[in-house]
Amino acid sequence: MTAPGVRQSGSVTPNHLVLWTTEGVIKDGGSWPPSPPPVSTSIVTQALIDASPDGSIITVGAGGTINAITIGFKALHFILLPGAPIMVTGTITMESNVATTWTGYGSGPGFGSRLQWQGNSTDFMFTISRCQYCQFNSFGVSSDPSNHPLNVAFATMSTTTGQVPTQCYWQDIYIDGTNTGGLQYCFRIAVAGDANGNNNDFHTFTNVTCNNYNIAAWSIEMPEAKGQKFLNCGASGNGFGHYGIWQQSGSFIADGFNGGGHIFADFELDQADDFISISNIDLEDSNRVLNTGQSSNPQPLIISGGRIATNGLNADGKVMIFSQRGPFIVMNVTIDNSNNLNVQLSLDASGRCQGIAIGCNITSNLANPFTTTNVANGRWLTLGDNVAVGTGGTLSNPIPFPSIGPVLTFAELPSASVGARGEICTITDCVSPIVGDVAVGGGTFEAVVQVDVSVPNYKVVNSFLPFGSAPSTQTGNYSQAVSDTSLIFNGSGTITLTLLSAATYPGRKLWVKTIAAFTVVSASSNVCPIDSATPGTAILPGTAGAWALLQSNGTNWITMQRGT
Repeated sequence: MTAPGVRQSGSVTPNHLVLWTTEGVIKDGGSWPPSPPPVSTSIVTQALIDASPDGSIITVGAGGTINAITIGFKALHFILLPGAPIMVTGTITMESNVATTWTGYGSGPGFGSRLQWQGNSTDFMFTISRCQYCQFNSFGVSSDPSNHPLNVAFATMSTTTGQVPTQCYWQDIYIDGTNTGGLQYCFRIAVAGDANGNNNDFHTFTNVTCNNYNIAAWSIEMPEAKGQKFLNCGASGNGFGHYGIWQQSGSFIADGFNGGGHIFADFELDQADDFISISNIDLEDSNRVLNTGQSSNPQPLIISGGRIATNGLNADGKVMIFSQRGPFIVMNVTIDNSNNLNVQLSLDASGRCQGIAIGCNITSNLANPFTTTNVANGRWLTLGDNVAVGTGGTLSNPIPFPSIGPVLTFAELPSASVGARGEICTITDCVSPIVGDVAVGGGTFEAVVQVDVSVPNYKVVNSFLPFGSAPSTQTGNYSQAVSDTSLIFNGSGTITLTLLSAATYPGRKLWVKTIAAFTVVSASSNVCPIDSATPGTAILPGTAGAWALLQSNGTNWITMQRGT
């Protein structure tokens, strides 16, 4: 039997309470929350808020005013804004709200629903604490440097109870400080509260545009402010704003981020507290796209997909500077309009730094736009990137720098250096295929080579013959060459074949056949016949047309196939 209690039931009118008794009797308790009549007003005051029960709908008339108010311990409030400016004279404090919603009729530069700041230059328009599931939809926030500049449009923070706002949503919001000095921050997330806790998690921003701010569009400030989501958002500093997103701590995911015009960086990441992902970007005219503080925390940063135009780039050409342990991954990004452009790994707190560049198109006059500086154990791994030499070049030439993607001859490799240690690429003419050997050009092997970690040269890390060498015909005793893949014997007597070391070439295959009626034998007892694991010297019988396939198992050469 179901325990007595009050609950909602789908079998009755929605939003009704029902009482379940021990006898299973259902009593309809009426609608909940209560449905107070909507309130229309031209002035929103504290008295009006205090008198509004949960579930109230407050409609603000065109040309109205919102005074400094505190919405405390409320649930399901709806504040409906007109498609016209509303004057806000003081801070709107939201405290301990659940699902309170502010909704307008759309916003944009100079039109739609708009909250116009009329308060003090040091105040916040919204202060949000201990709130959950609150929403802000389809309106603008504006301020004017010559008439009531604004410090912060929205701030979230913890309070003396240690409880914090979480899972709040901003959608279709347009914030504009008009000009320099009109607005300092659009959003400050996780403003420092008290020692009881500063967790500000899981806020989501969708189609939010920020313009004309002095410091930052978004500032994320406390370590536990993790998982902020920016979806199709924009931040335009217009030549005076410092940062698009300033991550002083915490973490975020930005997908579809656009804007630029920042005098420091589009993304300023001070501390690596958690994974950060930035994708599908469209940025231009900033001093840098990315700058980071030093951190030895092994947290990844990914920038993937999109376009970067660098008209306002710093004179040093560094479009991104990464100074944390990483790894730092840049993939499928097009960067143009700078002759000295480079993406730099710099010193992190532990002297270690790793970068991976995949499939990027870059216009730069540097042969290698992926650089390192002051990093004892730092390196770039580049895969399939392209660089055009000089602004306006075509993006068709592979980067002439160690990379898995480009396939080069040994002579085309740049000189190995300590600064390029660990970098990898593929060459087509390696002499020795032995792993660990110093790479030398002029041979027949295609090999993956890597700049040695201790001395400036290339060493073989893998090799193969993609098409094999042409069959070689021998009429007398012969020693197998490293380039041999098939041998034909045409002797006038028994031929002795000296095979390569099975231990040196594990997995290596060799085809052999004789077109003369004379045996072929090994110089050592290192060939296992087709029907035995015991090595011997026999390779081919004295029958014209006899053939076999040998393969090294790391100890001996095994007869895998044979015929006559």
